[in-house]
Amino acid sequence: MTRFPPGTWIALSLTLFLAAGQGRCAAAADFEGRWLGTCEYRGAALPIELEFWRHQGALRGRFSSPGMMILERELETVRQTGPLLEFEVPGSENTVLQLSLRGDYLCGIGFPPDLPAIQGADSAARIQVALRRAPAAAPPGYRRIEVSIPVRGARLSGTLYLPASLGRAPAVTLLQGSSETTREYFRWYADRFCRAGFVALIFDKRGSGRSTGNYLAASTAELVADAAATVRFLKRRAEVDSTRVGIWGLSQGALLSPRVAAAAPVAFVVAVSGPSISLGEVSTFQDSARVVEHGFSEADGAEAAQGQREILRWLREGARGDRGARARRHAQAKRWFSISNLSEPLATPEKLSTWYWSMRTEDPIPAWRALPCPALILYGERDDLIPGPLCASVMNQAMKSTASPEVLVRLVPGADHTLRKVMRAGEPFCWPTEADGYFASVVDWMRRQVGR
Repeated sequence: MTRFPPGTWIALSLTLFLAAGQGRCAAAADFEGRWLGTCEYRGAALPIELEFWRHQGALRGRFSSPGMMILERELETVRQTGPLLEFEVPGSENTVLQLSLRGDYLCGIGFPPDLPAIQGADSAARIQVALRRAPAAAPPGYRRIEVSIPVRGARLSGTLYLPASLGRAPAVTLLQGSSETTREYFRWYADRFCRAGFVALIFDKRGSGRSTGNYLAASTAELVADAAATVRFLKRRAEVDSTRVGIWGLSQGALLSPRVAAAAPVAFVVAVSGPSISLGEVSTFQDSARVVEHGFSEADGAEAAQGQREILRWLREGARGDRGARARRHAQAKRWFSISNLSEPLATPEKLSTWYWSMRTEDPIPAWRALPCPALILYGERDDLIPGPLCASVMNQAMKSTASPEVLVRLVPGADHTLRKVMRAGEPFCWPTEADGYFASVVDWMRRQVGR
């Protein structure tokens, strides 16, 4: 499942040290406003946008990269000392940008990400960064309004995107992955859906952002009920055609989507990277991949995977006996222990009913087979959080016998968990941008389902 929200790769593990400027920056560092430019590395250019403004005297900022499917991600901390500006890129660790002005330009270099796929060759290469001051962006052509949705034990805070067109429009609610995610990670998607004529709803998960409640203590049923409440909310809106409301879900949101559709009927489901195997099996895959990715051997990866299988057996036995504890004690002696999911404490009896532990033993396929509406189910070939090819194969085989009106299962070549292009060692460098044709094909499919 998703450990980090979409957009984490915005980090690119960059630390940018932009050249100290001359001229007017010595007198006054005017960083406020909009900046457009590129990061370029090994001949690949990535358009980016920065925006800075002041709020109660403090400088704030946002980052956008349409190619990476990131829009208006707010910067966590912005620090200004004279002509120098420093901030951390949200969703990343130790990613600090230090900027200074040269007239209407921000120019400098950056260091490439510390990832196995680009280590080694040309290690001295640096990312070239160039930004220029730009006019304020034109209005988007749609409205955004803040909304609040009551659910059991919580209140969800969200943003509703409303197209400018008159009449009742089709609508889609966006369901997130399994981290404590806020709506800002999904602004790019909502923007694109709204420009395509759909009312779009994004919201902070319970216990995150401005929403109340406790996400980690929630049961699967509560998460399903939260999502179903957003469907019903859309159906009640005067701007929405209640017969043309659908779901777009990522990772955990995709996994839950057939259950949500059963609780609150919808016109369609788009499921991106939702596991077709139990979360216990997903953890087995994740630990094996993570251990090897951190430089340990394939044998170490297999040993970590076996530890997860033992914990899965323990859970399937009702969490009785000491099988899980023995597996964890064995793993504690290994050098890779701290980077594996085995480092997490085992569930106490009161936590076994939470979604995190209960879904580890559940088979997601029965809910999909009962789906009463069309579905587009997508997986990334190079997903490192779930085994994309395996999940696509399992889902495709399972849905052949379904009574659902229309189900399409697709494996997107070269794509990761969020369906962005990713490179492997030895391949030409590429930025993690939207997989070719991904979103346009999703919108086309959705339009066919709602008769647009």
